[in-house]
Amino acid sequence: MSDLNFGEGFLEDFNARFNQFRQIETDIVMGRVSSGSVSNKAFSLLYQMELCYAAGAYYACLIMASTAIEASLSEQVPGKNLYEKLANSGYKEECNWLRVLRNSFVHGTDAAEVYHFPDKEEDKIIAQCQHAFKLVHVLYYDPIKNG
Repeated sequence: MSDLNFGEGFLEDFNARFNQFRQIETDIVMGRVSSGSVSNKAFSLLYQMELCYAAGAYYACLIMASTAIEASLSEQVPGKNLYEKLANSGYKEECNWLRVLRNSFVHGTDAAEVYHFPDKEEDKIIAQCQHAFKLVHVLYYDPIKNG
Protein backbone atom coordinates (compact mmCIF):
# COMPACT_ATOMS: atom_id res chain seq x y z
CA MET A 1 0.00 0.00 0.00
CA SER A 2 1.19 3.46 -0.77
CA ASP A 3 0.71 6.52 1.38
CA LEU A 4 -1.91 8.91 0.12
CA ASN A 5 -0.79 12.51 -0.02
CA PHE A 6 -3.51 15.03 -0.71
CA GLY A 7 -1.26 18.00 -0.20
CA GLU A 8 -0.86 20.49 2.56
CA GLY A 9 -4.06 21.96 3.81
CA PHE A 10 -6.36 19.36 2.27
CA LEU A 11 -7.72 18.20 5.61
CA GLU A 12 -8.30 21.78 6.76
CA ASP A 13 -10.11 22.61 3.50
CA PHE A 14 -12.13 19.39 3.73
CA ASN A 15 -13.20 20.18 7.30
CA ALA A 16 -14.06 23.78 6.44
CA ARG A 17 -16.27 22.70 3.52
CA PHE A 18 -17.80 19.91 5.64
CA ASN A 19 -18.71 22.48 8.30
CA GLN A 20 -20.16 24.81 5.63
CA PHE A 21 -22.44 22.01 4.46
CA ARG A 22 -23.49 21.19 8.01
CA GLN A 23 -24.25 24.86 8.75
CA ILE A 24 -26.47 25.13 5.67
CA GLU A 25 -28.14 21.87 6.63
CA THR A 26 -28.70 23.07 10.22
CA ASP A 27 -30.21 26.36 9.01
CA ILE A 28 -32.68 24.51 6.79
CA VAL A 29 -33.52 21.53 8.98
CA MET A 30 -33.66 23.17 12.42
CA GLY A 31 -37.18 22.82 13.79
CA ARG A 32 -38.53 20.87 10.82
CA VAL A 33 -40.41 17.68 11.36
CA SER A 34 -40.44 14.94 8.79
CA SER A 35 -43.79 13.69 7.58
CA GLY A 36 -42.45 10.20 8.22
CA SER A 37 -42.49 9.29 4.55
CA VAL A 38 -39.06 10.60 3.62
CA SER A 39 -36.96 8.85 1.00
CA ASN A 40 -34.23 6.63 2.45
CA LYS A 41 -32.48 6.66 -0.91
CA ALA A 42 -32.47 10.46 -0.96
CA PHE A 43 -31.11 10.52 2.59
CA SER A 44 -28.14 8.34 1.64
CA LEU A 45 -27.51 10.56 -1.40
CA LEU A 46 -27.47 13.62 0.88
CA TYR A 47 -24.57 12.04 2.71
CA GLN A 48 -22.76 11.45 -0.59
CA MET A 49 -23.38 15.10 -1.56
CA GLU A 50 -21.84 16.17 1.72
CA LEU A 51 -18.68 14.13 1.09
CA CYS A 52 -18.39 15.32 -2.52
CA TYR A 53 -18.69 18.95 -1.43
CA ALA A 54 -16.23 18.55 1.44
CA ALA A 55 -13.72 16.93 -0.92
CA GLY A 56 -14.11 19.79 -3.40
CA ALA A 57 -15.75 17.52 -5.99
CA TYR A 58 -18.33 20.17 -6.85
CA TYR A 59 -19.56 18.71 -10.12
CA ALA A 60 -20.14 15.35 -8.43
CA CYS A 61 -22.00 17.19 -5.67
CA LEU A 62 -24.34 18.79 -8.23
CA ILE A 63 -24.95 15.45 -9.93
CA MET A 64 -25.68 13.86 -6.55
CA ALA A 65 -28.10 16.70 -5.75
CA SER A 66 -30.01 16.04 -8.95
CA THR A 67 -30.06 12.32 -8.20
CA ALA A 68 -31.30 12.93 -4.63
CA ILE A 69 -34.15 15.06 -5.97
CA GLU A 70 -35.08 12.34 -8.43
CA ALA A 71 -35.02 9.79 -5.59
CA SER A 72 -37.34 11.91 -3.44
CA LEU A 73 -39.70 12.48 -6.33
CA SER A 74 -39.75 8.84 -7.42
CA GLU A 75 -40.68 7.62 -3.94
CA GLN A 76 -42.99 10.40 -2.80
CA VAL A 77 -44.70 12.12 -5.72
CA PRO A 78 -47.25 10.59 -8.11
CA GLY A 79 -46.53 10.60 -11.82
CA LYS A 80 -45.51 8.36 -14.71
CA ASN A 81 -42.11 9.94 -15.33
CA LEU A 82 -39.70 12.52 -13.95
CA TYR A 83 -41.29 15.44 -15.81
CA GLU A 84 -44.74 14.57 -14.50
CA LYS A 85 -43.41 14.08 -10.98
CA LEU A 86 -41.63 17.46 -11.12
CA ALA A 87 -44.82 19.14 -12.26
CA ASN A 88 -46.88 17.37 -9.59
CA SER A 89 -44.40 18.33 -6.88
CA GLY A 90 -44.74 22.04 -7.65
CA TYR A 91 -40.94 22.44 -7.81
CA LYS A 92 -40.49 22.23 -11.56
CA GLU A 93 -39.20 25.79 -11.94
CA GLU A 94 -36.88 25.53 -8.92
CA CYS A 95 -35.38 22.25 -10.13
CA ASN A 96 -35.04 23.02 -13.83
CA TRP A 97 -31.64 24.79 -13.58
CA LEU A 98 -30.14 21.81 -11.76
CA ARG A 99 -31.59 19.29 -14.20
CA VAL A 100 -30.18 21.25 -17.16
CA LEU A 101 -26.79 21.60 -15.46
CA ARG A 102 -26.67 17.90 -14.58
CA ASN A 103 -27.56 16.90 -18.13
CA SER A 104 -24.81 19.13 -19.54
CA PHE A 105 -22.26 17.45 -17.25
CA VAL A 106 -23.42 13.91 -17.89
CA HIS A 107 -24.40 14.14 -21.56
CA GLY A 108 -22.40 17.16 -22.73
CA THR A 109 -19.86 16.94 -25.49
CA ASP A 110 -17.03 18.73 -23.66
CA ALA A 111 -16.16 16.42 -20.79
CA ALA A 112 -12.98 18.40 -20.05
CA GLU A 113 -15.01 21.17 -18.45
CA VAL A 114 -16.28 18.74 -15.84
CA TYR A 115 -12.77 17.87 -14.70
CA HIS A 116 -11.02 21.21 -15.04
CA PHE A 117 -12.59 24.52 -14.21
CA PRO A 118 -10.81 27.84 -13.87
CA ASP A 119 -10.29 29.04 -10.30
CA LYS A 120 -12.35 32.13 -11.13
CA GLU A 121 -15.41 29.89 -11.60
CA GLU A 122 -14.98 28.06 -8.30
CA ASP A 123 -17.08 30.59 -6.36
CA LYS A 124 -19.92 30.20 -8.86
CA ILE A 125 -19.82 26.41 -8.64
CA ILE A 126 -19.71 26.53 -4.83
CA ALA A 127 -22.77 28.82 -4.83
CA GLN A 128 -24.57 26.39 -7.15
CA CYS A 129 -23.75 23.50 -4.77
CA GLN A 130 -25.05 25.47 -1.80
CA HIS A 131 -28.24 26.35 -3.66
CA ALA A 132 -28.62 22.68 -4.61
CA PHE A 133 -28.19 21.62 -0.93
CA LYS A 134 -31.05 23.84 0.05
CA LEU A 135 -33.25 22.59 -2.74
CA VAL A 136 -32.56 18.92 -1.94
CA HIS A 137 -33.35 19.47 1.73
CA VAL A 138 -36.58 21.32 0.94
CA LEU A 139 -37.77 18.51 -1.33
CA TYR A 140 -36.64 15.91 1.17
CA TYR A 141 -38.89 17.35 3.87
CA ASP A 142 -41.66 18.73 1.64
CA PRO A 143 -41.76 16.73 -1.62
CA ILE A 144 -45.01 18.42 -2.64
CA LYS A 145 -44.95 22.18 -2.44
CA ASN A 146 -47.60 23.79 -0.28
CA GLY A 147 -49.36 26.79 -1.75
